Amino acid sequence: LTPEKLRELNQHQIGILANGTIPHLHDIGGFLAIEMENPAVVQATLRKQEVWTDYRGNTLRLGPAPYLSDDQINEAVEALRDERRKTSAVMQRTPQPRPHP
Repeated sequence: LTPEKLRELNQHQIGILANGTIPHLHDIGGFLAIEMENPAVVQATLRKQEVWTDYRGNTLRLGPAPYLSDDQINEAVEALRDERRKTSAVMQRTPQPRPHP
């Protein structure tokens, strides 16, 4: 594998990860970073499904690798979408404090 081929593969995999998550994806680095509430919870839940991510602050980070297949990355995307739906549903049901007049 040449550096050029690795970069091409990385960008291909980042595109799969970003599918439906980040509009207008252009040339980016080696990770896909997604800001969200409670990335530690999402990361722990994905890890139980053998989807390996990490997080920093409020950002979940997903990184492709040349030994992963497109099918494996698509499975990770589906797991992330499912988890975000669950998290979103919980957040929508959580009562929000009323602002003080």
